[in-house]
Amino acid sequence: MAVQTGRRVDQSDSFVTFLTARWGLLSASRRGRLWYAPVEHPAWSLHEAHVHHLDDHLVGAAGLPAPSDRPHVLWAPGVDVRVGRPTRLPRSH
Repeated sequence: MAVQTGRRVDQSDSFVTFLTARWGLLSASRRGRLWYAPVEHPAWSLHEAHVHHLDDHLVGAAGLPAPSDRPHVLWAPGVDVRVGRPTRLPRSH
């Protein structure tokens, strides 16, 4: 993948927050049980970005049609993340 980064993005945009904010991790065990761990991190320093090349087979492997539009891309240099203690989620019946 080749990406070109651009100007910083306005963080007050609720759509940007929806796409990038993560408050927890979910993971499945080998026995099919779900686990949740809370996540804390400062706001991302998000920037516009443009993908020049992407070799992605995930969408097709999932049996979905390839997207026809350009992807919505944001880039960040990264943040320090604190992950809390995982807890097992109850099974839904």
